[in-house]
Amino acid sequence: MKRRIAAFFGIQCCAALAAGAADRAHTLNVYAWPDYFPPPLIAKFQAETGIHINYPVFDDPAMAETTLSVGSSGYDIVTMNASPELGREIPKGFWLKLDQARIPKPRNADPKIMQLLQAVDPGNRYAVPWMWGTTGLIYNTDKINAIIARRMAQDGHTSVHLAYSFARESVPFWIDNLVIPADSPNPDGALAFINFVMRPEMSAEVTRFIGFATGNAAAMPLLEPAVRDNVIIYPPASVRERFALEKVYTPEEMRTFVRAWQRFKAAD
Repeated sequence: MKRRIAAFFGIQCCAALAAGAADRAHTLNVYAWPDYFPPPLIAKFQAETGIHINYPVFDDPAMAETTLSVGSSGYDIVTMNASPELGREIPKGFWLKLDQARIPKPRNADPKIMQLLQAVDPGNRYAVPWMWGTTGLIYNTDKINAIIARRMAQDGHTSVHLAYSFARESVPFWIDNLVIPADSPNPDGALAFINFVMRPEMSAEVTRFIGFATGNAAAMPLLEPAVRDNVIIYPPASVRERFALEKVYTPEEMRTFVRAWQRFKAAD
């Protein structure tokens, strides 16, 4: 239901992108994943600032990157993955350097996340961490325990029990960030939006809604124990020490990977 609401909201907003051009100081075009900014949060921002938000959504960061690379996209806020996307885009001048003096609330960001983000954004000059998570292994615990699976099958019990496991060495880790396109028509509104959503109560509201970990450390005390203490959402320190962003590969490295993958598929 949440995704249907966000998708509908995005469709309605796409048509409004051009309509808002006449008064861009009071219009903000946000380009993000579905569900990242639920309708109640947007309504609060609009009521408080008088700035109307259009919220078209994307389902692939490559699509967003292609749209932005053309230029004059008309977007003011984008949620973009740290690596490899931001790692490629920051040196190409895609994003506006943040005016830190005008956005005190992003200082609520998790220091550990900010440190990791510097791998692609040295000095944390362009990006504010919004949501983050890990990539792990999901498995059927009943299948792992063969004897238990047979007994359950004999009993006619068909429920499936899933578990999530982290890698023993480096743990793949992603960060979706708030960034402002370099040619944003309303950078002032974009800064106001970043400051608004990085309030602890706003970030906590979104984490409850979507179930992803917030990059806002000040929001943590506001989360319910069922969320805050969930080790899949917020891994323990021993796991966080092994976090590793995806490497930003060179074009030649990418070609090597593609050739290897093609050979693998051909041998299947």
